[in-house]
Amino acid sequence: MSNQRHTTIRAALTAGLFMLWLVAIGARAGYLQLFKAPWLSQKASVQYEREMTLRAKRGDIYDRHHEALAVSIESTS
Repeated sequence: MSNQRHTTIRAALTAGLFMLWLVAIGARAGYLQLFKAPWLSQKASVQYEREMTLRAKRGDIYDRHHEALAVSIESTS
């Protein structure tokens, strides 16, 4: 088998596998859009609208003389 023929076969095989991969990705996207859209939409709404309370106290920031430059205070946001 000549080197040029071998290269052509390898390029065709690579292109074929790439096209197969693209078709698989497209099929998966179509499946999600057509059959799973209501479920995904509901799940996204639950994640987006969830209320979370974070209680994170940050440490104070001091300069080299140990004088407070920034201190944590309670606030609502």
